Amino acid sequence: MKKKKDLEEITERLRKSNAGSQDGSDDKEDESRLGQLVGYQARLREEENRANGLFISLKDVKSRIAVYEKLPNKVSHTTPPRNDKLVELENKINELNKIYVDNGSSDKTLANTISKLRDQLKVKKTRFELESKMQINRIMKLKQNHRRSFLQKAKK
Repeated sequence: MKKKKDLEEITERLRKSNAGSQDGSDDKEDESRLGQLVGYQARLREEENRANGLFISLKDVKSRIAVYEKLPNKVSHTTPPRNDKLVELENKINELNKIYVDNGSSDKTLANTISKLRDQLKVKKTRFELESKMQINRIMKLKQNHRRSFLQKAKK
């Protein structure tokens, strides 16, 4: 609004000064400048509107990100079952390794021990995952057998 008012005041001053001058060439120059000024003002308003639109879009994106970050992490069905003892053991191995690395230790025996513990942990994790899969398969077979026997009884 202020810019429009300023523009109108400038236009009025130009008209008053032009009314006092007798030369027509001054009028044409002033009108040309006034036309340029009006064009610049129009482009300024367009760019301000564009900037406001971008600002609103940015706020919307930021609010969506904030909502997304507040959502709890969903556990997928493909994640293998966890054994708390294995997780605890893995954390302890990681802690030992961190201490070893942070202290700049060059003790080969300790490094070999940590490596062996990691290998043992990997074997136990693999065994645990296989046992879990086998149990899931057994449960599925039991369900299938139960359905079959139910259907057979229903037929009789």
